[in-house]
Amino acid sequence: MSRLGCGLLAGCWLLGSGCLTEQLEALRAEHGGLIAAELIARQKVESRQADLEMELQWLIDQTPACKVRRYGQLLKESCQNNRCEPESFRIALQGLQSLSDSYVVVYLRPGQGADGLTGERLDEVSHLLQDHNRRPTTRLLLVALPSGESQADWQRADVVAHELLTKIQTKLTYSRDFRPLGPTAVGCSRDTRALFREFAAKKPPRGREPRFGDAIVAVIFRLDCY
Repeated sequence: MSRLGCGLLAGCWLLGSGCLTEQLEALRAEHGGLIAAELIARQKVESRQADLEMELQWLIDQTPACKVRRYGQLLKESCQNNRCEPESFRIALQGLQSLSDSYVVVYLRPGQGADGLTGERLDEVSHLLQDHNRRPTTRLLLVALPSGESQADWQRADVVAHELLTKIQTKLTYSRDFRPLGPTAVGCSRDTRALFREFAAKKPPRGREPRFGDAIVAVIFRLDCY
């Protein structure tokens, strides 16, 4: 309570309850004003903090060390929504092909979808995303190659890509710490699909996984800024 409020209340003892009521209302108004001012000040601080975080993220994204993540973003943008930008797609794959320890290839039967993920491949993904590999700037990207060339094949691969990301995040709860760039499927041209198949073939199917021609081929990338 302010000194002014204390003085007015003390004076009101001589004037009766009506005066006290008026002064209590004044104090309530003063208290409400202080709360509103504090809320405005807090909102300004939070807004400035959000601006600084955006500026920091922008600076991080501009560093040469983030080129790997930019390749991942380029890969996603060049094939998402059944779009086709072959040259961008090729550049992105060339930039990612040397990172053999930063991606896992999974082979899935179209009918089974994400349920066909083997324990062996899940272990690989777990190793890919272990604590010592985790950074605040790391992103997770999942790209799927359809088993055929029709629109229905692409739509099925896109659904399976989303299901597989959800399954990984359910089985490996710490994978939620990696902000996903978003799952997508490769549609577009036969040449583009051939490029992606060649990229994935460096880690061929094994065990109970289906052969290339029968599989939806999914690649899980860990994209870092070092």
